[in-house]
Amino acid sequence: YESLVRKFPGYEFFFEHEIRAMCQAMRSFDTYEYKYDRALNRVGHKEMDSIVYDTFVGYYTVFAYLNEADRGNLRDEEATLAVNLYVRVPCGSFSYANFQASAILGVSGTVEALDDRDWRILKGYGIDSYTNMPSVYGPSNFKFMDQHNQCPIQLCKTQEDMFVVIANEVTEKTRAGRAVIVFFETPAMLEKYKATSHFRTLAIKHVLSEDMEVEEREFVIKKAATGKQATFASAIFGRGTDFFCSDAKLQEAGGVHIIQAFFSRSRCEEVQIQGRTARQGQKGTYCMVLLRKDLDNVFGIKESDVTDVPPVTLYKKFCEARRRVNAAKHDEVKKDLQAATERDQLSRKYFGALLRGNAAAAATVYKDFYTLCHIGTQSGKTKFPRHIVFCLGDSKSMAGQKATDLRAAFNNFLRVRMEGRNERDVVSVV
Repeated sequence: YESLVRKFPGYEFFFEHEIRAMCQAMRSFDTYEYKYDRALNRVGHKEMDSIVYDTFVGYYTVFAYLNEADRGNLRDEEATLAVNLYVRVPCGSFSYANFQASAILGVSGTVEALDDRDWRILKGYGIDSYTNMPSVYGPSNFKFMDQHNQCPIQLCKTQEDMFVVIANEVTEKTRAGRAVIVFFETPAMLEKYKATSHFRTLAIKHVLSEDMEVEEREFVIKKAATGKQATFASAIFGRGTDFFCSDAKLQEAGGVHIIQAFFSRSRCEEVQIQGRTARQGQKGTYCMVLLRKDLDNVFGIKESDVTDVPPVTLYKKFCEARRRVNAAKHDEVKKDLQAATERDQLSRKYFGALLRGNAAAAATVYKDFYTLCHIGTQSGKTKFPRHIVFCLGDSKSMAGQKATDLRAAFNNFLRVRMEGRNERDVVSVV
């Protein structure tokens, strides 16, 4: 450390913060999930529904290489470590929103799902011309509110009730020769359903999870749109996954049936999930099975608002509640954009000083940039305050030295946060 500071005078702020980041990554390394590919000799991590090997997750990835070296797994260990063990120096953060492009072109399947605020934001960037292209496959055969003998929205009081409804829906549809794909909001909820007897008793079933190998995932996707097949997935697979049906008997039975076990915060996500059925002119249906508690917690929809309400009116109420929630989200986006603009301006200023060969100016601007992005605002306040909740045990098993160590760790944590100028944190102790 002393050698580094002597070699790079004036950059103590950088090394101190990076060493803190290393220590934090080391202490919580066991929580980092990664995959080592010996053929590539690279450490990768999960991003969306795949594994990426060309990015680092702070110092966690660095420690992952050391971990694999300890296990004797690395090929050409010395050379591999030499390439991957280094202090990471962030040099810029550029905002796409500030590129000021002369033309912006795009294609989207969810343009019609944007709300008024989305349209205003797009217009602010000069995106004001749109063309809707009809499907080459003709009118859609997608059915939601207009299904025959099917309730499009089912509300459940408890999680167990919801799991029962899903199981009954899957059983009914698969017995009729249909294929069913169920989308849960999170992998954790998917795992909860997998642990139930409702899942275990299903005869033909597959699960789409984010940690599957590519070949296995492609197999499950290919099998999903076949008759009498039930597939369970997290929401991420509702965006762009091609569950194409080539089963003629399945089409005769009514096509793929989609069950969405949550109400999307984004209308665009909902449209994407709906689009996993009735593809390319084929038949397909869709319904929602929702937990009342989630509707209240996320969207503020009370039970009295949805009691004895017909599905069409119910759905309108849900959409209105979603618009209210997203209005607050748009305000957060504006704040994020302001912060991104400030980082972008400092980055451009830093690179400008480098290009002019002005080392002193570059060093000054870099400190402002690094402080803003990684330590706090230039005024010393934390940019992103956190609400930290401690659940501390007070049972007999935690008495004596354990209790002393726990209090010491708690006090040390507060000290470290304060030293990092995080005085705007909120700390709750339970």
